[in-house]
Formats: sequence, structure tokens, C-alpha cells
Amino acid sequence: MSPRVSSLQSLQTQVLVLVPALRIVDEMTAEARAAKEETGTQTAPLLKHGVSLDHVSFQYREDATVLKDVSLAIPKGSTVAIVGPSGSGKTTIVDLLLAVIAPTGGSVDVDGESLTEIDLCGWRRQIGYVAQDSSFFYDTVRRNIAFGCSDATDERIEEAAKLAYADGFIAELPEGYDTIIGDRGVRLSGGQRQRLALARAIVRQPEILILDEATSALDSESEQKIQIAVDQLAQHMTVVIVTHRFSTVRNADVIHFLEHGCLVESGSWDELLAKGGRFAEMQDKQSLA
Repeated sequence: MSPRVSSLQSLQTQVLVLVPALRIVDEMTAEARAAKEETGTQTAPLLKHGVSLDHVSFQYREDATVLKDVSLAIPKGSTVAIVGPSGSGKTTIVDLLLAVIAPTGGSVDVDGESLTEIDLCGWRRQIGYVAQDSSFFYDTVRRNIAFGCSDATDERIEEAAKLAYADGFIAELPEGYDTIIGDRGVRLSGGQRQRLALARAIVRQPEILILDEATSALDSESEQKIQIAVDQLAQHMTVVIVTHRFSTVRNADVIHFLEHGCLVESGSWDELLAKGGRFAEMQDKQSLA
């Protein structure tokens, strides 16, 4: 009996060791269910007029306010830039537009309709998003561009690559669109990866294209190529550029300058420079740098 009793004691010890972990998993599951995303029932409309933030505030905690009473408009067919120093709330605005977070005050409206009333999955399908560092897979160029867009035809993929100014370097690859780019796109340069990420966003044929610090880690030549592509895309869709590098937003229709979570000033490039405010001050510093 002694070996049996010892075995039972050992098994009991293993179970007791796992009980705290099981409690944590149970608590996390309950927390996730309580935080289930609330989505509206109305079908997300095709963008007709634009998106607007109406007196929007956001805070992660009571003592951590990120945005304070921000109101701005993104008209359909325009190129809008959201700029400012790090920590000013730029990426929080992107998260609000994508509806991955909800404002703690005010509302985000699409054609005058609050996002809380709209089917969020349908809304997100209308948005193309390019981050500073996009994910790529050990697969072909073609399949990496088409990732997340199951109905993408070869024609659409190649057209998206042309719009993103990626077709040139793709043609120089050993097997063109069928070239394996390696894990995380290791066989491509940073600029090439970003143009591929841009093509991936374009192939979905979005209503709105959001570039979230998409050129901040690139050299000047790669940044210029991305900028040319964005200027071309602005003729086909609404473009939102989020950046702390002002050189990329010279051609934007409207520039919104944020600082410490507040909208400080808005206007075109020339208007903001003429005002001589914070935008002009930071632009001078970046030019000197």
C-alpha cells in the first residue's frame, strides 16, 4: 500500500500547485466575458461625408487622461494629418477610429452616426491600416499581400503593388510575386517591407487608409517613395497620416497638431507656418535637426 499512498500524495501536491493558476485563468475568462465588445446593429455604411470626433476625451485610468475635449473632422476624399510630439495622443485617435477602444467622453461619428450604433466588423472592413512595423510570414510576396483578403485576385494584388510603388522591386526578385520573403520578411529591406504593407492595406480596397507612423523608421529615400505612393492614393481614398515627422505631411489638406492630449491648432501646411505657433516652432526644430 505504501507506494500507492505515496503516489496519491504526489498527485495531490501537483493538483494543489495548479489550483492558483486555474483561479487566475478563471478570473481572466470572467474579465474577458465582462469586457465583451458591444457592437451596434446597423450595417456599416459606405463613407459618404466623413468621420468626425465630437468633443472626445479618453482616459485609461482616472489619473491618466490621454485626450481632452478633441473635436476634428476627416472629410471623405481628403488627406488629413494628425501630428505632434510623442505621447500627445495621436495613436489613441487611431484606436478610436478603428473602434478598438471607446471614448470616455464625446463620440466618434461616421456620416453623423455614432460608431456605437454601427456594426464594428463591417466598419473595420472599410479601413486599411499600416503600422510602423507590420508582420510578414514565411510565404510568397503574393500571399503576404493578400493576407486578410481572401477574395483578392492576382489582378487586384498586382494593382495594389503598383499603387504602393512595390511592383518595381517585386519584379527584380528571383521569382517575382512567387518569391518567398522569409520569416518576418527578412529578405526585404525596411522600405520594401513598408511598401508591401501598404499594398496589403490597398488590396482590401478600403474607404479609409490609416498610416500610423508608417515611415518613421525609414531612411529619406524609402520615405520619399512611400510619400509618392500616398500622394497617388489620395486621389482614390480618404487618407489619415499619423506621424511626428512633419516632412511627410506637407501635401495634406488639413493638419491637426496635438500636444498633451489637446488639439492645439489645425490648418494647411502654409496656414500653420504663417501662424507661427507650436507647429511652426517644431517644424523649425526638425528642419535644423
